[in-house]
Amino acid sequence: MAPVFLLALFSLLDFTDACSFGCSGTPLDFREKFISVCRSLQLSNCDEVWTAFGGAFRGRDPVKVMKEDYQVYFDKLPITAKVNSSLFWSGTFPVVEVVSTQPNPTGAVVYSSANEPSSAIINDLGYGVNWCGSKQGYDGLGYGSCLCSVTRNFWSQFSLLFAKASSGIAYWLGNGERNGGTFRNESDFSNVELPNMNALEVVAIILHRKGEGESCSEGSMNLMRSRVMERSIQYDCYDVYGDINQANTIAACVSTIISDIQKGMRPKNHEVDCI
Repeated sequence: MAPVFLLALFSLLDFTDACSFGCSGTPLDFREKFISVCRSLQLSNCDEVWTAFGGAFRGRDPVKVMKEDYQVYFDKLPITAKVNSSLFWSGTFPVVEVVSTQPNPTGAVVYSSANEPSSAIINDLGYGVNWCGSKQGYDGLGYGSCLCSVTRNFWSQFSLLFAKASSGIAYWLGNGERNGGTFRNESDFSNVELPNMNALEVVAIILHRKGEGESCSEGSMNLMRSRVMERSIQYDCYDVYGDINQANTIAACVSTIISDIQKGMRPKNHEVDCI
């Protein structure tokens, strides 16, 4: 995704909306860590980036923080995805992280929530991080507990912008062994990303052990195929057999499929054994 970062919880984004409940408070060293991570990613003007990010919620009533309030931050760090390179996912972030951020011998070029600068900063702050503002205190941050919607709205805006930036062929990496189905109608991919993407084709890649879970032609994947084609977007699907917990091994197979498609050599075999 390989450590599992925040997006494994707020998946692009398979997250049951808990906006009305309390989440953990802003970490005490949040600003310092944010700027440090920004610099470690070799981004410029990190103090200005923090100002744009914090401006969405610092010193504000958390209830009034909307997803649009983060737009100034995303204008500072716009989506960088190129044609035929956007990777969406559901329940597969450890694999997505390897595909997106590790040296890729296949030559696949992939952009996802794991390596887009605006989201990579947040991922690298650690699993389960939340934040919010407060009208009290010297720095405008809320340290006790936070309304979950403040963080949730950040990821919703990222999902929207990432989807709109997609073009050509987009890829969707799904976990075929998830309870409740590989494709979920309540997910952000279903409700935010798919309705707003500008891709001409979606290539679904389903990870599961052979003979277990859902394949490309079963259950919720038939619904996904219908939903994609309702938007007049072309659709293709590959079953990749292997243990999803073996992220490096699975990622190598996924990268090969994506690389071949990007080179115009689409694999004819839609079943790939990754054991």
